Amino acid sequence: MTDSRLRSALLPAHVGVLVGVSAGAYALSLAAMTGLQAGNEAALRAQRDPLAAAIGRLTAQHDQLTARVDQARAAYEAAAAAYAATGTGFQNVAARLAELTAAVSQVGATAASLPTRVHIPVVQFAPTTGGAVAYRAPTVAARPATGKTAPTPAPVAAAAAPAPAPVVAYVPPPAPVIAPAPPPTTGGTTTASTKP
Repeated sequence: MTDSRLRSALLPAHVGVLVGVSAGAYALSLAAMTGLQAGNEAALRAQRDPLAAAIGRLTAQHDQLTARVDQARAAYEAAAAAYAATGTGFQNVAARLAELTAAVSQVGATAASLPTRVHIPVVQFAPTTGGAVAYRAPTVAARPATGKTAPTPAPVAAAAAPAPAPVVAYVPPPAPVIAPAPPPTTGGTTTASTKP
């Protein structure tokens, strides 16, 4: 105890006051610096708030634009797939139209080769002397395209025999046969579609 009393007695009082005043000044300067720094940070934050809000709005708009681009990409891919499927259908329709065109041209050529009108032969009976029956051969007109007519033969006298009236039967010509159109070749050739 005596040593501590001796040491406290040895330290002058002004040294203790000086240490206390310096510690208080340091604390005051530290508090002032902390207040200045907080004020500067608040001012800087107030200056940066509009920029941060603008950056937030720009980020939200970017996200919306990205979502719209993704939706547009999905819609484009769906439209491309639908167009590809439609193109395949159009190719099938074009092939069928080419087949139909070939069949129509073949039918047209066959129809052009047929006469425009057919005359049914008229058989006339005329009694002659001696009991014989004479008939006149049917007249056949040629196609109108040539403009020529076949000569009409003279009446032919039948044999003089009492016979019953002859029976004349008209046999119509056979109907034209139209062959089906040949199938389109798919090996190395392509079928050209005809557009109206």
